[in-house]
Amino acid sequence: IARGESILSGKTAVGTYSYNSSAGDLRFANSNDGKEYIQVNCTEDIEIASITITTSNSGNVPMRFESLDASEVIYTGNVPAKAPYNIDLRTSEKAKFGCRICLTKSGQQYQIKNIHVKYRSR
Repeated sequence: IARGESILSGKTAVGTYSYNSSAGDLRFANSNDGKEYIQVNCTEDIEIASITITTSNSGNVPMRFESLDASEVIYTGNVPAKAPYNIDLRTSEKAKFGCRICLTKSGQQYQIKNIHVKYRSR
């Protein structure tokens, strides 16, 4: 996701996904079990301050927020259903310079409605 761009414009680093424009969601089908990632990159002059993610799932969704090399984990747990959930990266050592959102799927379809990335100057 580049600065000012929306996840729904297709600026993603995931392997396979389907975008249902009528529902307005980014859907990760449950037929592809395993791990998929949404990757947020930074240019040299900015860093990630926070990421707010909203799903349209009917139940809580397990997610993991980590640095690009997976050496620092910011959050592992449930993102509540249909409510914006904010992950603060300002105190992070590494993830604020680039973050991955890890979706571990086991028969669950992820329906991501919105990802809002806030940047700040380094």
